[in-house]
Amino acid sequence: MKRLAWVSTSGVFALLLATGCEDLECDPTFVESMGTCVCPTGQIPVDDGTGRRCEACPAGSMPVGETCVATGDGGMDSGGDTGGDPCGGTCEGEMPFCDTESGSCVQCLEASHCDADAPVCGADGMCAACTAMSDCSAYPDTPLCNDGGDGACVACVGHGDCPDAAAAQCDPGSNTCVPCDDSVQCTEAGEGVCDESGASGVCVECNADDESACGTDVCHVEAMTCTDTPAGDTGLCSPCVSDRQCMDGQVCAPMDYRDADTPLTDLGHFCLWREDASVGGGPDGSCTRVPPYAQAEDVTTLSGASSRVCSLAVSTCAALQDFRAMDCDTPFDSDADCGEGLGDGLCRMFDDVVNRCTTRCSSSDDCEPGHACEPGTPRFCSLTVE
Repeated sequence: MKRLAWVSTSGVFALLLATGCEDLECDPTFVESMGTCVCPTGQIPVDDGTGRRCEACPAGSMPVGETCVATGDGGMDSGGDTGGDPCGGTCEGEMPFCDTESGSCVQCLEASHCDADAPVCGADGMCAACTAMSDCSAYPDTPLCNDGGDGACVACVGHGDCPDAAAAQCDPGSNTCVPCDDSVQCTEAGEGVCDESGASGVCVECNADDESACGTDVCHVEAMTCTDTPAGDTGLCSPCVSDRQCMDGQVCAPMDYRDADTPLTDLGHFCLWREDASVGGGPDGSCTRVPPYAQAEDVTTLSGASSRVCSLAVSTCAALQDFRAMDCDTPFDSDADCGEGLGDGLCRMFDDVVNRCTTRCSSSDDCEPGHACEPGTPRFCSLTVE
């Protein structure tokens, strides 16, 4: 006679045969295993009055005997086996990982499960604050531990952590590098001055507000870099990059040129007398005292100062530099050889065999002292002293 018993996969119920299993008949929901009818993993045997069959436990539970027990209730079979995932596959949201030792859902199992705001995975499975710079090594954009603050990995904790000239200040509120607003923030960036003339502060070598950052040399105020040109050493009508470059009583002023045949042309900046300069033979209040710089003009200098200067009325500094010093080809046909090539310089006969460059003029005030403004079209400064 056959004796039958029902055994679940946990060992409590199965259909056992006292004799061999050749005559064993199982319900289709069971599986045969070593002479027994057993329920598949995760299912329990049930009897609805018409016979036994296996049914699956709902999500978040596991079979313990004939009962589905919710995960975490401590249900185990006699062997202490939970029969599957100790957390029951329920870990999600803020606690997405299963700690198999405790059978609990946790925030992290290792540091890579955390983020820069709390980069350390603690023994309790929770992400925690950093305590050392090494805790932030996985975050190249925020490699520093703000252990004196909230313990997050941050980009900076002081200005010295911000070497980018365009973002040299460490903002204490966000611990991020932002544009400078004070020159003391520029040391690590390798510059000495915070320039705020643009949309945001940037560290530079020097600027119009702090040309002294270059010591005894000149600051190129447009490029905001130091040059190797000594300050106060550049003379009249020479190109310049800052007021400080020009000799005493002079400033770095803009110049342009225009005549009947030439549209207005920007020539750059040149050292010119201030009209009120009284040192070194300056105009001392009247530009007619320093020909050919006879035209008084109100300008904004390259260093940003408002100044009234003595400029050239009908020529250029380049033409003045060529006056009598530059040989040219054919009088009246080789004017382009002189000055800027804009008609500011003219080629005229110096003697029977030599032609030289001269300058335009409208009166003798536009010529070097001792040289007259000769008639012609256009008029020009004589090459010989009157």
